[in-house]
Amino acid sequence: MGVIFTNHAINRLYNRGIAQSDAWDTFKHPEGILEGSTLGSKKFYKNYGDQKIEVVAKQNEKEEWVVLSCW
Repeated sequence: MGVIFTNHAINRLYNRGIAQSDAWDTFKHPEGILEGSTLGSKKFYKNYGDQKIEVVAKQNEKEEWVVLSCW
């Protein structure tokens, strides 16, 4: 299953010092999933020690997951 990271999401990862592999792992193996604030989006989250990573993603018209933002 592939995931598309937007430029915005990649910039947020870089600015926050989060590895893209950790964002991918959070999306693929979350501790929980909540509804996102954008219609149709989901917020995937996972704790890594004292750091919590959240990934906001939404499926596009081709049913591919698109990561919109991360923190």
